[in-house]
Amino acid sequence: MPNSQFLYLRGDLREIVRSAVETRESAGILLLARNLRARAEEALALAETMYTPRTRQTMRGVAATYEKLAQRLERRDVGK
Repeated sequence: MPNSQFLYLRGDLREIVRSAVETRESAGILLLARNLRARAEEALALAETMYTPRTRQTMRGVAATYEKLAQRLERRDVGK
C-alpha cells in the first residue's frame, strides 16, 4: 500500500498547480514559488526518516517536482 503521506503530497500538488494557474499577480506567483521550495525542503527532510531506499527515493522525487514547479513559476513571472 502506498505511503499515505506521499498520497497527501500528490493531492496537495494538484491544488498548488491549480492555484498557480489561477494566480495572475507577480507577487502571488513568487510567493507560491517560495512556498513550493519550502515544501520541497520538507519532503527532503521526510525522505531522511524513511526506512527503505525506495521510499526515500520517492520522497526525493516529490521534492524535485516541487522544485521544478517553483522554477516554472519563476520563469513564467520573468516572461511577463
